[in-house]
Amino acid sequence: SKLLPRCKTTFAPKSAAAQTEAAVKDQTSKGLVGIGWDKAKADAAATKVAKAYTALNCSTPGAVDKVVDDPSQPIATCGEDRVTKYVLGPSEIDGSEIADATSGYRPGPNGQPTSIVEVALSFKDTGKAKFAAVTKRLFALQGQPPLDQFAVVLDKAVITAPQARAVITDGRA
Repeated sequence: SKLLPRCKTTFAPKSAAAQTEAAVKDQTSKGLVGIGWDKAKADAAATKVAKAYTALNCSTPGAVDKVVDDPSQPIATCGEDRVTKYVLGPSEIDGSEIADATSGYRPGPNGQPTSIVEVALSFKDTGKAKFAAVTKRLFALQGQPPLDQFAVVLDKAVITAPQARAVITDGRA
């Protein structure tokens, strides 16, 4: 019998940042294709936003101010808590389509406010139709976070990002 030399092959594991970037890219591309983007265009935008997401440090003062907000493109941004990072798809409804918006803390079973922020929105007619279409699409993705979520954004910071738990057709959320 012959002895054959053994080859040792090692693979360097991806860094945590590289793994995160790859996961964000894949998820973002999937989401963009889901809203009708061409795969090549989605991949290019996803690559760019994944790099921005990985580089974003929400705890750095002024981090959100540096976010370039092009409503036609996905963006990486922060939550108001200055901890949570988000990748947001292109804007589908802008502020001009909102008739009224208020926020407060959701009441608990005893009527006392909880620590959960609740945003109430009412839409103008054009926004009402768009929001119905968005919630219909997102509701079909229920159970697949973050694909089933939408974000309420003010000055490039996410105020809240609830899951679509129903198709909302009356223009009030």
